[in-house]
Amino acid sequence: MRCKKEIMGLAALMVVMFHFYIPFGRTPFEIYLFRSTFIGVDLFFFVSAYSLASRNDKGEFKVGSFLLNRLEYIYAPFVLLSLIAAIYKKWGVANFFKVIFGVEFYERGGGSFLWYFVGIMVIYLMVPLMLILKRRMKLWGFPILIICWFALSCILQFGLNYTKMFILINRLPIFFIGLYYDELILANLNKLKKVYVYIIEAVLFVIGTVLVYKYATTIRLLKPFADMYYVVAIPLILATVMIVNTIVTLLKGKYDSIILKFIGGITLELYGLQMVFGYDIEMKLLKLVPVKQLVFVGTVIALIVMAYIFNKLLGLTHKLIKKEMKA
Repeated sequence: MRCKKEIMGLAALMVVMFHFYIPFGRTPFEIYLFRSTFIGVDLFFFVSAYSLASRNDKGEFKVGSFLLNRLEYIYAPFVLLSLIAAIYKKWGVANFFKVIFGVEFYERGGGSFLWYFVGIMVIYLMVPLMLILKRRMKLWGFPILIICWFALSCILQFGLNYTKMFILINRLPIFFIGLYYDELILANLNKLKKVYVYIIEAVLFVIGTVLVYKYATTIRLLKPFADMYYVVAIPLILATVMIVNTIVTLLKGKYDSIILKFIGGITLELYGLQMVFGYDIEMKLLKLVPVKQLVFVGTVIALIVMAYIFNKLLGLTHKLIKKEMKA
C-alpha cells in the first residue's frame, strides 16, 4: 500500500473537521459530511496496524525496541501535552496524574483528555501477542481476534455494565483488519483487473456511506453494544483506504500529494494541540472574523502551524537525548 502518509493526512483533517467545522446550513448532506468525519480516528488505527504488520512480515519488528519507541514517540508527547494542558487550563496535580496514568480514560472514556493516546498505548501493549498469534495461526488468527473482541464486548456490556471504553473497544475490529489487510484483501484485489477493483471500491463506498448515514449520523447505533456505530463504519473506512490508494497509484509520477503528506507527518501533534488550544483559537477568531466558515479555515491553519513547530521541537529533543545517551 503506497498511501499511508496520505491516509494519515486525510485522517488528521477529518478529526479537525469533526471538532471545529462550522456548517453553512443544516442540509442532510452537510450534516452527514462533517459528522461522518469521526472515521478519521479509525483510519489512524488501520494505518498503525497495517504498518506494524508490514514491519513484522519483513522481520523488522522487535518487541523491546517497539515498546520503547512507543513510549518515546507516543506516551512521552502525551505526558508533555498533558502538562501543557494542566498549566494552560489550570488543572490540579491530582487531575494531571489521573490523565497521564489513564484513570480519567477509565472513568470518562471518550470524554477524557486525549483518550486516543491512552487507547492506542493500551493496544500497543497487546500488539506483540497479536503478532505472535498471526505468525503461528496465519489467517486463522483473524477470526480468533474477532471472537476475543466479541467476548470482551459481551463481558463489559452485559456482565459488568461498563460502556465507557467502547469508543476504543469497537475500534479493535478495524485494527485487526489492518493487521491482516494484505492477506485478507490486498492479495485478492491484486488478482483482479483494475476495472473490477474500481467497481468493488465504488460498491463498498456506497454501502459504507448508506450505513454511516443511517446508523452513525442520522441516529447512533448503540446495539448490541454501546457505540456500535464505529463497527458499522468499517465498509466506509475500507472504501476510503482503497480509493485513496488507487488515486495515489494512478497519480504517481504526475502529482504528489504534498499537503496530505505534510499533514500526515504531524498527525499526533495536530491531534494533541487541537484538544489543548483548538476551541479557544476558534472562539477568538469568531469574535474577529465576520464569515464563520473562514473561522474554521483559520483555526485549521493555526493548528497546523503550531503542530509543525511542536513536531520540530520534539524532533530536536529526540536528537539531543540520543546524542547525550551516546556520549
